[in-house]
Amino acid sequence: MIIASGLRPDKATILCYSGASQFTRASHTMPTTDLELTITRAADGATTAALRAELPNHRADLVPPEPVSLDAMALRALTTIPDAYGAALTAMVFAPGLREAWQRVRGFAEAGQPVRVRLVLIGDDGLHAIRWELLRDPVDSTPLASSERTPFSRFMVTASLAEVQAPAKPTLHAVIAVANPDLLPRYQMAPVDVAAEVQRAQRGLGDLAATILDGREGRPSASLANIAAALREGASILYLVCHGALHGDGSSLFLEMDASEAYQPTAGAALVQQISALTRHPLLVVLASCQGAGNTYELLAALGPQLARAGIGAVIAMQGNVPMALVAQLMPRLFTELRRDGQIDRALAAARAALHQHPDWWMPTLWMAVRDGALWRAEVPVAAPSPNFSIGTVQQITINGGNVGSIIGTNYGNPPAPAGAQSEAITHQHTLLATHRRTLGHYLQQLAVFGTAYAPPHIMHGATEARAGIARAKAALRALGVMVEDLPDDTL
Repeated sequence: MIIASGLRPDKATILCYSGASQFTRASHTMPTTDLELTITRAADGATTAALRAELPNHRADLVPPEPVSLDAMALRALTTIPDAYGAALTAMVFAPGLREAWQRVRGFAEAGQPVRVRLVLIGDDGLHAIRWELLRDPVDSTPLASSERTPFSRFMVTASLAEVQAPAKPTLHAVIAVANPDLLPRYQMAPVDVAAEVQRAQRGLGDLAATILDGREGRPSASLANIAAALREGASILYLVCHGALHGDGSSLFLEMDASEAYQPTAGAALVQQISALTRHPLLVVLASCQGAGNTYELLAALGPQLARAGIGAVIAMQGNVPMALVAQLMPRLFTELRRDGQIDRALAAARAALHQHPDWWMPTLWMAVRDGALWRAEVPVAAPSPNFSIGTVQQITINGGNVGSIIGTNYGNPPAPAGAQSEAITHQHTLLATHRRTLGHYLQQLAVFGTAYAPPHIMHGATEARAGIARAKAALRALGVMVEDLPDDTL
């Protein structure tokens, strides 16, 4: 085994050798530090903020929940001045304790490691109406949501046991659904320019294959049943354009209906139910407000979290009446970046960064149910074993900070398991273990808010499932000869 340095310090490179001329290289980026900012609003309106860092090998509770004051009226008065809104929101959230903890994490990030910022909102969906994407770094006032160094999302805990991440990079296929019911004027809504909206969506999706539901040229209309049927074919992306409305008992979407039926708007909950009932969920849902539809953000802010909770890996909606020029620039860059590595939060950060001179860069909102931002798992090539014997196993590992010596061994007879394969198995189990522990932490945090006697069943069930996953991952690592620490919360 050869261990050497001299390559890029932000990569860990493994070079495997097995038999003559059989080299395979696998490269993994350095793990991203996950920072969770949790805002909790109790039934009496009291609001707290807490800060936690998820490091590669441990969790650091930087700031326990401490009171913060979110002045909704003051923020509402600044909605037309994004910079002032962001500055006011940052001042409200980052009290001295959180600001000091942020500085510590910021120093860690400046050492070369990206920091993924996950915003967790607990207790009141009204918190989602706040324009969190305008939140700024409390130290230098740069927007958090527009940098690949700090990919930003609103994280949603889901009770669904369905997988929110594809096992490998899929062939991306989209469903574009644009609805323009004839009775829109009766609801004092402007007709939708279907052809223009479809063209707008196609420009955004670029060369991705798409099924179009618009009721034109013999194509099916954008009804709830047709959307569900198209998604059932295995589409990975839903791009939905329609009018909507909020009312006391929920949200409504103005989708198409069968001509034989009396028209009535479709409940937003019905869309969520149809998608959650699918055997295979789309990885990404984009909720695009119609051009000229007015400010529909409150509707999308209500529907976005519901879809993420239903087990959709990521949901993107727009905060307000988004200019067509912004969408035309944003979407192609978003999907180009997404196809690179499947990291939806990083992809959206890169797309926002390209809009830094546009006053409405902050409008796209991302809700995620997938913790690490990856809509699919990365594929890592592994060296094929030699049919006879292997002359040594060679590993080349880059370690940040200097050169390391080398060890060379020779093996005759039956070949050992490829070094790359075992390394990948260990990495995979470590990732699963860290993911299950983070999930358990979320459920335990919610349990602390509600109390054991009043916690919803899905919280208790989620904690049990997370502990079962922790036990499986630890058993697998120990079978691979890896020592694993037992943490207090791993078991009851």
